[in-house]
Amino acid sequence: SIGASEVALRCFLLPVLKEYHRLYPGVRLRISNQPTPQPISALRSGAVDMAVVTTPMGDIKPLRVQSIKEYREIAVCGAAFFQLTERAVSLRELSEYSIISLGTQTQTHAFYCEWFAKNGLPFAPDIEVATADQVLPLVKNNLGIGFVPEEYWEDEDDNGIFRLNLKEEIPLRSICYIKRTD
Repeated sequence: SIGASEVALRCFLLPVLKEYHRLYPGVRLRISNQPTPQPISALRSGAVDMAVVTTPMGDIKPLRVQSIKEYREIAVCGAAFFQLTERAVSLRELSEYSIISLGTQTQTHAFYCEWFAKNGLPFAPDIEVATADQVLPLVKNNLGIGFVPEEYWEDEDDNGIFRLNLKEEIPLRSICYIKRTD
C-alpha cells in the first residue's frame, strides 16, 4: 500500500511501478493519490506502508525521509499570453496576470506563497484547482499562467502551451520516499 502525491506518482513512481509489476506480477498494489499531507498522515496512521511525496512536506517527525529525485517547476501559458514568451519576465510582472495554482490545502500552494514572499510579492492566484493535472487544460484555454513540473510541459510541448522564461528561478523541489521509523 503506497500513498503518493500526484506529482510524485507521475514524475517518478509510475515507471518504477511498471518495472516492479513486470518483475512481480502476482503482487497486488494499492495506491492512494492525494496532496502531500494526506499520504503522510496515512503513513503515520498505518493506512499505507510507505509514502512518496513532494517537498515541502511540513512537519514529518518522527518519520524517516529520503530524497530520491529533484525536479523543477516552470511557468507556462497559452497562446493568448504568447507575447510573454519572447523575453524574460519578472515575477513582479507575472503577478499582474491571472495565476492558476493548486489550492490552499496543498504544499505546492505553500511553496509558491513562500517563494513569492521571498521576492516581496503576495501570492494570490485567481484560479485554484484540486490537482496539478488540471492546470494545463486551464492554461491551454487561456485562463491564466500556471506552474507545473517541467515533465508535465514536455508531454505537452507543441500543443498550445508555452514555457515562460522567468528572471527569478523557481527553486528546485524534491520527490521523497518516506517511511515510519518503527
